Amino acid sequence: MRRRKDEAERTKDALLDAALAVFSRQGIQATRLQDIAAEAHVTRGAIYWHFGGKEGIIRELLQRRLEPVLAVVADVRARPLPAIQRIEILIRELLTLIEHSPQMRDAFMLEFERTLFGSSDASMHPVMQQSTRQFEKVIHRLIDEGLAEGSIRRDIPADDLLGFLLCIIKGMLIDTRMRQQDPAASRRAPDPALSAGLAVHAIGIAVHAIGID
Repeated sequence: MRRRKDEAERTKDALLDAALAVFSRQGIQATRLQDIAAEAHVTRGAIYWHFGGKEGIIRELLQRRLEPVLAVVADVRARPLPAIQRIEILIRELLTLIEHSPQMRDAFMLEFERTLFGSSDASMHPVMQQSTRQFEKVIHRLIDEGLAEGSIRRDIPADDLLGFLLCIIKGMLIDTRMRQQDPAASRRAPDPALSAGLAVHAIGIAVHAIGID
């Protein structure tokens, strides 16, 4: 019984790896279940059994790739440090995760493709929506704490500061994927620590620059 369960899990993992590989080559819209089955060397019936179809595969891919992100967010959020330091640590660790986890990066980029090039009524996947709301809530809370501490500049609305930080993370996803797909690219990977430091410097308090008494 245990052996059968282990084999089922291995098949499921193989299907997820195969799906991500085929999605990355062909795009979600152009990928057929038969393509995924062929990549994983299983029958199409195995896909229906484990996932019910392409949508089930996408849901499972996103859930698995979001878990380490949310774990980092929860860990940094709970640290007994000033808000501005936690923001810097969070950005640094997320950018490091993006740079060194191609599967997570590809899963996020495929979701971007699905919403951008899908049907006219395509919207963010519910799994991504829930996780994004949770992530934004934590960042917003850290910004509010930083404002209360006086470590974050007060001349820019908190929502705009949130948008700026999210753009850094999303931009790194796109930039890293493009570098990985272009073997001729000579530009080195940005240093996550340096990028995080620059971001924190940009949102940090600047009394002389913005005239706060």
